[in-house]
Amino acid sequence: MVLMSIAIPSPMKRENLVEMGDSLSLGSGSGGSLRMSMSTNSTRVDGVTSAEDREKFVLEYRGVLFLWFLFLFEPARLISFHVRALEPLKWAPTALLLGAIFLWLKSGVAKYNYKWFLIFVLVTILGTGVAFIEGNWGVARTINRMFLQYYMMGVLSFSFLSNERRITKFLNIYLWYIVYFAAWGIYSLKVQPIDPSIDPGMREIIPWHHQLNNRDGFGPLMVIGFAFCFYFYQAMEGKINKALAMFGAVLCVAGVISSFGRGVFLGMVVIIAFIWVRSKRKIVGLIMICVSAGLIYLLVSVVSPGSMYWEQIATIQEGTSAGTGAERKDLWEIALKEFADNPFFGVGTRNFGIAAVKLLTPQELWEMGYTPGKFWGRALHCAPLTILSEYGLLGSIVFILMMVDFVKTNRVNSRLALKLEMTNSDERGEESRLMARAYQPIIAGAMAAFLAFWVNGVFYEIIYDPLLWNIMIINRLCYVRLGARAG
Repeated sequence: MVLMSIAIPSPMKRENLVEMGDSLSLGSGSGGSLRMSMSTNSTRVDGVTSAEDREKFVLEYRGVLFLWFLFLFEPARLISFHVRALEPLKWAPTALLLGAIFLWLKSGVAKYNYKWFLIFVLVTILGTGVAFIEGNWGVARTINRMFLQYYMMGVLSFSFLSNERRITKFLNIYLWYIVYFAAWGIYSLKVQPIDPSIDPGMREIIPWHHQLNNRDGFGPLMVIGFAFCFYFYQAMEGKINKALAMFGAVLCVAGVISSFGRGVFLGMVVIIAFIWVRSKRKIVGLIMICVSAGLIYLLVSVVSPGSMYWEQIATIQEGTSAGTGAERKDLWEIALKEFADNPFFGVGTRNFGIAAVKLLTPQELWEMGYTPGKFWGRALHCAPLTILSEYGLLGSIVFILMMVDFVKTNRVNSRLALKLEMTNSDERGEESRLMARAYQPIIAGAMAAFLAFWVNGVFYEIIYDPLLWNIMIINRLCYVRLGARAG
């Protein structure tokens, strides 16, 4: 197999790849989950030969799934929010993850790296050093921990989610994660209804969550969730699971509306257009667009008091001349000044607001409607400029290469799946062909979610949320498994 010029992770032990003795089973026999579930008949899985080792390997794979549950659903954060005495419980997932990494290092399982992700983690650590010199690195340390956690979750997943049945269970957890938080968003309408006399952007959506408690974090997740649910629906087998994916998509549309975010609305429009462009059946795609538009109008009439939602969306035409658009323009100009003042290494991880207070005079801040105290710790609300101002040229180049790597990897995934689908129709070839067809919606869903992130990332401070990093891990996980299958 000839791969494109792309930074693809190589297993440390190629001889330990899963053997091709798997039998593919489609349909609802495995609980109606994703179509790529498989049963393993091989006597060797990733270098694990003895019965005792195989049992331990299964326990470790289930442990990885449990860790994903802890990091996605964050039950420890929910519990500690309501019971303050249990605040230390929030450290439990990190402790368990470190234990899993220790077992991973000791095991004989094939180990994969994610080069560009690791390099960017090192860049954020360097940025924390810059922030320390600037006098503020407390928030930066928290961000370092988040990046390291998801890097470790990625390498564990590449090793232990070693066949399609395990990937299926992981993706089902991810689908439930989307539905779970979308449902929390709907519940917030009952707890804290939309008040026409108050800016809807000030409404708390999920009070116990530090990133989804406002529309800037919740809205982008709903757009990404809609993209995944649409393609999950195509990958699902069984009426119950298809209904779950459809239900999740509807909840995500309702979540987009309840967030009252203009950038979120634009993101939804772009994703619907992306789905139509990728669709091979354009007429069916147009029907889907009409149904989506009808659903949006229906949900707006339920969620929004009067025409409040459409009045909010109509302010898009103000651009950067008034309102939050003008505020963002001021913030972006400050970011460019910070970059000009610190072109090579930036001002440090999560240090935009702190550095701006030192760069600008109190009078300049006052003219923008800020005091030094109010601007301290201010977020930039633009992912590309956050990278540019906080990490400089070094971090920006690394980040761009990492994003290019994502796109190339997604394209390689599509080609690998197509290659497997066109394999000769012997017994093994037929299995590979069916498996490759099952992967296609997930590969497309990863790209749609990636696009959704960046449309929202222009307007919201979400680069330090797990949204992008989860998508990157799913995309790379597909490659690792497809690459092993293709040989």
